[in-house]
Amino acid sequence: MHKSLILVLLPLLIQTIFFFQLGGVVAKAERMALAERRQSTVVEQVNWLIAIFMSTTSNLGTYIITGHKPYAEEGKLALIDLRRQFDELENLLADSPKQLGHVRQMREIVEVQLKELQALEPTEERNSFTYLWSHMKEFRETMQEVGVRTGVLMRMISSEKDQLSKVRKEEARARQSVKDQLLIGMIVNFILVGILLIWFINDITGRLSQLVENARKIPTGQLLDAHVKGSDELAYLDEVLHNAAEDLKKANDHRQSLMEMVAHDLRSPLMSCQVSMQILSSDKMPELPPIAVRQINSVQGNIKRVVEMVNDLLTIDKLEAGKLELEIDEIDVSELAAEAIESVSALAREKQIKINNTCTGEIVDGDFKRLLQILLNYLSNAIKFSPPQSTISVYCGKQDDFVVIFVQDQGPGLEQEDQEHLFEKFYQVSNSEDSQGQKSKGFGLGLAICKLLAEAHGGEVGVESQLGKGSRFWLTLPRS
Repeated sequence: MHKSLILVLLPLLIQTIFFFQLGGVVAKAERMALAERRQSTVVEQVNWLIAIFMSTTSNLGTYIITGHKPYAEEGKLALIDLRRQFDELENLLADSPKQLGHVRQMREIVEVQLKELQALEPTEERNSFTYLWSHMKEFRETMQEVGVRTGVLMRMISSEKDQLSKVRKEEARARQSVKDQLLIGMIVNFILVGILLIWFINDITGRLSQLVENARKIPTGQLLDAHVKGSDELAYLDEVLHNAAEDLKKANDHRQSLMEMVAHDLRSPLMSCQVSMQILSSDKMPELPPIAVRQINSVQGNIKRVVEMVNDLLTIDKLEAGKLELEIDEIDVSELAAEAIESVSALAREKQIKINNTCTGEIVDGDFKRLLQILLNYLSNAIKFSPPQSTISVYCGKQDDFVVIFVQDQGPGLEQEDQEHLFEKFYQVSNSEDSQGQKSKGFGLGLAICKLLAEAHGGEVGVESQLGKGSRFWLTLPRS
């Protein structure tokens, strides 16, 4: 949880600082843009002011000389426009006292001169030049003063233009700075987020892998890895897994103790019963009626089945708990197959079944007794479900670093669903009948034991089958 907050808050903090800095740069750029617009407006207003002033004096002078009233009207309109331009310029230069002073002085001079021009009236044509000339001296002095002020304004315009050029350069630099800041900010942000994301993913992935590994070890009873560090949901879930593993270990220990106790308590009376049945059927006892002999044989068979079931349950329990000790040695696969075939040869002869062994001298590491148990189970099932006078084949092959032992029969075959569950505990094939049509008797433990024994050797078991075409069971073992 805390790491997630760091992943979110740290880039957010960097972005906040960056945006504050960027805001300052943008504000500076806006001030420069505003100054540029102001200076451009000042230059435009001064130029326009001079043009209007010249137009006003020209119209009023022409009116005095010619007496044409349209010139007077145009002069008055120009005068109104001139005053408005002065007002706008004064407002524009309100924060520049020196420049504002020049503009106001010029306005006073212009106002005086324009009032004098307005006071003049046109005379007779012959006297109009004389009348105008009498006021020319004063007009020239006024125009000289206006020229001085205009020169000041022109210098002001030149200064404003120079300042405007500087502002534009500063604005260009500010814009470039904004672009650079944006680019640098994006790069830094991407790098920071990338580093944090990689760190976060690696941390989560590592802790999840440890959690998955602990979860995988629980069913097998293996010792779990160290606790996942932290105080978030993953650490809490790992704590739950450790507690569950500890509880499961205690339950398995109790179950194993119970199994051993039950097996011991069952074996003792069963062995006593078996010994009693053997004594009754021995030659030292009086001859028994046929029905009694059949009953004794039936009891002995049932006792044998119960003892085998108890042994199978104990074997499975030890295999699942990882407590079955294997006596590992080098084993010749051909000798292993030959001994397994020899052990079931009597059963095969009863049904006139031929067993072919073509295994070569491949060497594997394993417990001879336990591997023999797997092959005996395969061969016993093959004989049980194969028709009389059929053939069972035992042969070997190589697959990468493994030796594969095959047992193939000519029995009825298996459904696909049965093949998928055949090696599970207590699973029995539906409607399973042997070659003589009798219901198969078993507890569904034999093939499950084969699977666990093969896995204990680092190998695998499996089956390939088609209905009506028999089955092929296989066992893979690592090569020595």
